[in-house]
Amino acid sequence: MEPSATEVPTEAGSSAQLSRELHRSNLCSYSMRVGKLIRDAHYRRRRGTHLCHWAAHREPFGTANARTLFLNSVSQKDRRLRSSEDSKPSAKKLWRALIGGTYCADSVTNTPQFPEGSSPMGYRDFTQPVGHSSPKTAADWIQWANREGIAPSVAPTDGSTCQLCHGAVGERGVGAYWNFCQNCNKGRRTLDAVVPVAYSIDSGLESVLHRYKDFTPSIHYRWMALPLASLAIDFLSAHLRCIERAYGSPQLGIIMPSSNTNRDFNHMEVILGAAASWPIQWTTHLLYKAKPGRPSRGEIDSSYYAVVSPAAIRGRNIVLFDDTWTSGATAFSAAARLREAGAHSVVSFTIGRQLRDDWGTGHALTQRALSRSYSKERCVICAQRS
Repeated sequence: MEPSATEVPTEAGSSAQLSRELHRSNLCSYSMRVGKLIRDAHYRRRRGTHLCHWAAHREPFGTANARTLFLNSVSQKDRRLRSSEDSKPSAKKLWRALIGGTYCADSVTNTPQFPEGSSPMGYRDFTQPVGHSSPKTAADWIQWANREGIAPSVAPTDGSTCQLCHGAVGERGVGAYWNFCQNCNKGRRTLDAVVPVAYSIDSGLESVLHRYKDFTPSIHYRWMALPLASLAIDFLSAHLRCIERAYGSPQLGIIMPSSNTNRDFNHMEVILGAAASWPIQWTTHLLYKAKPGRPSRGEIDSSYYAVVSPAAIRGRNIVLFDDTWTSGATAFSAAARLREAGAHSVVSFTIGRQLRDDWGTGHALTQRALSRSYSKERCVICAQRS
């Protein structure tokens, strides 16, 4: 007997059966179950198990394929999702909710409503500390960051991390790993070093950066510039000497230009303004975007950036400051432009080094990061010497 429209399937069954159930019933009532099925299928596929297929399509049930097929299926076979008289979300909104595993639609505004403390893609929410216990100094904000578990230290690293960006690497044999990830292997001649403050995972620093930069209205999370600036200043003050010893005294601090033209504020300038003084004098005008967009992952294209005065760059040791390192495409491309202008050395300093657990040693690194807290005791430079 087929399940009723409000009954949640207890077994995954075939993808064709799941597709029929989705199209026949209110998708919202199945969203939590489907979100789990999609994530489980993605993880099984990553472990090499051949999974079911989506409806009549013969594509592997990976997350990227599932998203495309899901959106096509919804838009073609269930037009009710887009009807104005139906209080159901758009296909894209529903997908974003499904991959997070939590969703309910507001019957009036038809907007996603996530339970407190949760949201899509594993992100979580934060409440601004208020009252007598609210942080007032950089040390207070660092204590807050450790209580929230948002900034696990990167150092010390081992042979299972990229020697430049300190992210995941592929395995080249049993217990043996490549020295560099594929992106750094291509771009390591443009950057001398990458010095991250902390690892950034979805439930930690990635959630802070996501809310700080991309939630609207952005003013609601503007306070997050305070803990971000506190972490950056505390760490850089402790390890500026490490950069000096290894790559020469930094003579110029340059802020990475943002590639997002839709943001209603400059997130890096707000972080700089959150502190009265920095161990480096930063400049925001020497490097700028020469054209819209950003380099694709794995691409190094210096034409996206331009310098105001090559004479101000020539022969200088430069620290390039950004909020996070994902694939390194923007940092490598910006560093390539600075090298073309005559920079002597370029070191990338980032608050976060993003981790994903779906490739190479990423899962082990993520698990290790979850067991760590913020520490300025060692950076990736001095940890290599000890």
